[in-house]
Amino acid sequence: MTALRFALIVACGLPAAAWADGPGSPPAAPPAKSDASPNPESAAASDIAAALAAAVPKYKPPPAAAGKAAPATGVIRMPTFLVREPKLPTPEEVLSRKGVESLAMDRYLGSPDGLDRGVLNHVTLGQLWTKIPVLGHVAFVPFGSISDEDRAMELYEQDQRLEEKADLTELVSLMKKSGDPAGGDQLKRVIDDTFSK
Repeated sequence: MTALRFALIVACGLPAAAWADGPGSPPAAPPAKSDASPNPESAAASDIAAALAAAVPKYKPPPAAAGKAAPATGVIRMPTFLVREPKLPTPEEVLSRKGVESLAMDRYLGSPDGLDRGVLNHVTLGQLWTKIPVLGHVAFVPFGSISDEDRAMELYEQDQRLEEKADLTELVSLMKKSGDPAGGDQLKRVIDDTFSK
């Protein structure tokens, strides 16, 4: 209990001591440090820093290239260069066969609840054939029926062929523009032979 009373007396006495010199007087400044005894660690650190600075070679900017005058604005321009890196894979390249079929059905046949997949071709003869217990394992398409997956993949592969043909045709035009019309004509004949089948 006496320790608590002592703490209260000291706490109450601090404001009174602050007012002893008057309310407008500034607080007392802390005593100044004497520089009589320098710190040996700071002296060693400054010596090491000076030795390291002397050992490091000074930076010299490279001389201006011969024949190129420095721009008047002071802006230094870097030479142009082309960065080539592989493209990110497309969704079709990372999906499994089942995933590509699902993507193709959504793209070409519409939603599963739509008119084509949801009403007209909700059940095909090919799907019914696969559900027959014994005969369903035989690869047979009854009456020329085709499943939604096969129809969508046919359209998908046809579009892929057309995209490849368009890319190669663009290459032919670039070859002709770059000064190789004979090579462009030869490539065009190869493209026509390949995509006519």
